[in-house]
Amino acid sequence: MVCLRAVLALVGLAAFLSVGQAASLNACQLMPTCALAAALPGCGWCWQSTLTRDQQHGARLQQEKECSSHKCVFGLSAGNTAGPTDGSPCSDWTYEYIECMQHVDCNALPDCQNILGTYCGWCEDTKTGMRGNASGPEHGQCSNWISSIDQCANITGPQHVHLSYAQQDTSMMVTFACRTNTTALATYASANDAGSESRQVPAVAHAFNGTGNPDGLQYIYRAELVGLERGAYYKYSVACEEQNSSTFTFQAKPRDPSPGNDWEAKFLVWGDMGRHGGSQALDRLTLEASDDHRNVTTLIHFGDFAYDLDDNGGINGDTFMTRIQQLASHKPYMTCVGNHEIEDGSFSNYLNRFTMPRYDVNNGWDMLWHSWDVHLVHFISYSTEVYFSNKFDIQRQYDWLEADLQAANANRTLRPWIIAFGHRPMYCSNLDGDDCTKNSSVVRAGLEDLFHKYGVDIVFEAHEHSYERLWPTYNNTVTQFDYINPKAAVHLVSGAAGCNEANGACLNPILTGRLPWSAFRSSAQGTYSFGHLNIHNSTHAYFDSYVVEEERVEDFIWIIQEHHGLRNMTL
Repeated sequence: MVCLRAVLALVGLAAFLSVGQAASLNACQLMPTCALAAALPGCGWCWQSTLTRDQQHGARLQQEKECSSHKCVFGLSAGNTAGPTDGSPCSDWTYEYIECMQHVDCNALPDCQNILGTYCGWCEDTKTGMRGNASGPEHGQCSNWISSIDQCANITGPQHVHLSYAQQDTSMMVTFACRTNTTALATYASANDAGSESRQVPAVAHAFNGTGNPDGLQYIYRAELVGLERGAYYKYSVACEEQNSSTFTFQAKPRDPSPGNDWEAKFLVWGDMGRHGGSQALDRLTLEASDDHRNVTTLIHFGDFAYDLDDNGGINGDTFMTRIQQLASHKPYMTCVGNHEIEDGSFSNYLNRFTMPRYDVNNGWDMLWHSWDVHLVHFISYSTEVYFSNKFDIQRQYDWLEADLQAANANRTLRPWIIAFGHRPMYCSNLDGDDCTKNSSVVRAGLEDLFHKYGVDIVFEAHEHSYERLWPTYNNTVTQFDYINPKAAVHLVSGAAGCNEANGACLNPILTGRLPWSAFRSSAQGTYSFGHLNIHNSTHAYFDSYVVEEERVEDFIWIIQEHHGLRNMTL
């Protein structure tokens, strides 16, 4: 770490800042982000603030706002490992570069159950989140310190509440977890009509003891909220043993666009989000998914959760699901499986914790590949893991995919866009020796011809902890250097949402010379990112990659496709 700080200081900043200057408050304040500040000897970052969660995302433009209750700093400050050198109190002080990359804004967490145990704890005295560990807070004192999510949770109350699309357009699935096998219900009613009658549906319990954690959440519950009016807003809660969750709101699947009812569908998309490293992206995603900020239709996660869901006896998975609830309890959270969910071929945590379409087929196994419709898009979730585990499923998935693609093409007047998402890429520029780096890629050999034949428009992938955009490409050949009526699928690799391998600093470098099909790539340290996908109409789709740490769009494209449909297999 000393080496990294020194290199960044000398290479990136020597032109205008000496080490001596770095120790001054004014010099530190020249640095716009935590990572750049912490790269300089003598500079740190104070996250402490009385701003609300939404305001915190714009806080770099509001650094003049100090804590109103007592003297403190927010943003850059001269200091050392112990804190600011001028003695200003800061309960959440970051001095090391790596801490910026895996930072959790503990003070912004709204209640005890949302703490992230490894980096944050909860002080019941002040009812605030603070950086710390099992021994206590990093700075200051707290006589009633809680460092475990299990300590916060009601013993029988529901947790891990998240939504997903059901088989029927007028239904929504809600999945949650409890510690006991008991009577469980979901209650829902119109969010806009205070006088509307509430409805209750039973939740079906499924024992889940595969984590080996006796204090974990042993039962998964699924309830189908039926009879929804498409596009209407609803409020709902779930209950285990008469212990109710909070009340959440959601929008039922919107009506399809039609003359006089034309609207743009917006999706938040990403892959590879860990229990620790994903905190930066998760906070930004939560803000963007809030209805008063951006009218997001659906959340799509391209595999690799928590790193891993089954680690620490399932505590990793429990913690991740607790964290994702703030986002996925309000928007449908649609997923595919990644390599970190394999679990010796059982996929146990993934199959138990999530409820995707076809979850009720073949004891849940067949939800590893499924599809769903929304707006003008037919989405296909597929498993790349069949090529690396449980290879007997290769043909089963292929046959299902072909039948699904045939049906989707017969329906392209209504849903012209076909978008597929799986975990491992078919192409990538990374240097880690993964399948996508090889000319003999087994994923590409297994699926590319099929996707090309049936006119898949966009393929989203992850696995590589980086962002890369390809030109329209088929059979290792670029069909054109633009996105106007592409003659092949557009591959977008968005796997940099924040894993926590290597202590959070896990972005895979892209250092090779540019290959012909690589249009844009980014994997510099600090560029954790996710994507915005907007389907504007039947011919125009927009995508961008948003860098969380720097709060900026690093890359964007418009895809214009006026000729959706089957493709010629020869270029």
